[in-house]
Amino acid sequence: MPTKNTSLKRRLIRETDEEELEVEIEEQQVVNHLNGIQ
Repeated sequence: MPTKNTSLKRRLIRETDEEELEVEIEEQQVVNHLNGIQ
């Protein structure tokens, strides 16, 4: 059974990954929007 600290670290890492993914999606939407204007 993993320690509480380990699972907390894993959760923080997972949340960070999700935030980075959201930022990438937003950036891609902006790029698509700019490409659509041209």
